[in-house]
Amino acid sequence: MWRLGFLPDKARLYDFAKFAPQDYLTDLQHAYTSPLNGPYAELLNNKPIFHAVFGATLPVPAAIACSFGGDMIWKFQAQLAATGEPYIVTAAVEQHPVMASFFSETVNTVRVLMMREPGGDAFVAGAVLRLGTSSSGGVDNFSKGGLSFSIDTVTGKIGQGRRKTGAIFESHPDTGAPVSGCCIPHWTAVLDCCHAAMAQQPGLQYVGWDVVVARDGPVLIEGNNKSDVNLIQAHRPLLADARVRAFYERHGLLRHVPTRSL
Repeated sequence: MWRLGFLPDKARLYDFAKFAPQDYLTDLQHAYTSPLNGPYAELLNNKPIFHAVFGATLPVPAAIACSFGGDMIWKFQAQLAATGEPYIVTAAVEQHPVMASFFSETVNTVRVLMMREPGGDAFVAGAVLRLGTSSSGGVDNFSKGGLSFSIDTVTGKIGQGRRKTGAIFESHPDTGAPVSGCCIPHWTAVLDCCHAAMAQQPGLQYVGWDVVVARDGPVLIEGNNKSDVNLIQAHRPLLADARVRAFYERHGLLRHVPTRSL
């Protein structure tokens, strides 16, 4: 797999029987996505800045406390401040009952991958629903054992689910709750929120937005500068979309394209 640019786990996660390796963004190519936003990456990587900037016009969780270099604003949980690591504490967001019905032990989020075209307009390259599990440690992260369910970006309808091991699901493995065939609540508002975030900061070229769907609508949790793509490509290869391929080509990421079959 590595001779084609993929880590070994992609052999069971990606559908190489149906799609050519050239249709997938490889792990090697993904490694070079970090610089795409240039200095604007700080807006995403620095959480206090993220909340200050995007919170001015968009729904984000209310900041309760944050630290800079170990110095706390609003003394709160001193043991965290003692680590010396910068962090931010936000108010809890109660997810929509539909989202909680799938698995209530985690806050389940929607990941929306967006890219900017030369004219300045941003488009949705893909979206998935991330669900936590009993083995994901209280988070919905795909890399920690969470699930990724595909989303039809036009309708918000949820498709098939995958685990990083390659396992396939139609319902949640712990709760038995049906997931595939359901629809993301407030889907149009979720997309509008992500488009508004891109419009607010035209310097951002490539962002994986994480959105919590609350009862009253979407809440923007964070933007990922180097968004993982495996949770999206578990369902379909990104480079099979001409607009997505053109984006990566413009930014020089496809210079090392697999040329051999598996």
